[in-house]
Amino acid sequence: MGDYSRQEAAGRAGISLDELNQFIELEVLPPRDGDRFTAGDVRKAGLVHNLLAAGLPMDGMVAALRSGALSLDFMDRAEYERFSSLSEVTFQELSHRTGIPVQLLMVIREAVGGSQPSPEDRVRDNELAIVPFIDLQLKEKFRPIAIERLLRGHGDSLRRMAEQEADWWQSEVILPRLQAGQSASQVSQIAFSEEMAALAEQARQAMYHAQETRAWTGNIIESVSSTPWRRRGW
Repeated sequence: MGDYSRQEAAGRAGISLDELNQFIELEVLPPRDGDRFTAGDVRKAGLVHNLLAAGLPMDGMVAALRSGALSLDFMDRAEYERFSSLSEVTFQELSHRTGIPVQLLMVIREAVGGSQPSPEDRVRDNELAIVPFIDLQLKEKFRPIAIERLLRGHGDSLRRMAEQEADWWQSEVILPRLQAGQSASQVSQIAFSEEMAALAEQARQAMYHAQETRAWTGNIIESVSSTPWRRRGW
């Protein structure tokens, strides 16, 4: 059985209940036992909404799904858990709850590549994971402008990494297989994708830590150099 009712699934996907009902009626998104929906189903609903918003015709999508030329089952896999759903809390409510200025909280949405939100917009689950980092900085008297600069700097660098990674996967995995005659459904079921995602995550973390080592060493050298040394012989 899934985790969410129709109303909950629509809300977490960021779509209306009417739109979700349409997906169900067209068998784009069949419900699980008990008319329930999983986190993967929520991701599928959000993806279909985005495909339609990008101009893909619903009738063509339905035909492709029914024929097996297209499948959304890949959204159930672990590597797609990074497609975050909407939480129940708004930016304004989160501000009241944490004491963090709402304008600073809304910077998170922009830093992760979204358009500027309003205080009434709901926060995504992955955005909530960034809030404790901001909260601790404010408690330790970090300036909001410095926090914002760091968020935007991280976001810009990670955006460029993500875009390069997407181009790399498109050129080395997706296009060669499509050109070889595989269907979109076959391409979406590539066996090594989960392993590749895990290894890419490991490689990114290793490279980031190496960059931190270099930058932190610079801070240490500067701090030590500016310390008044009073030991005999120095």
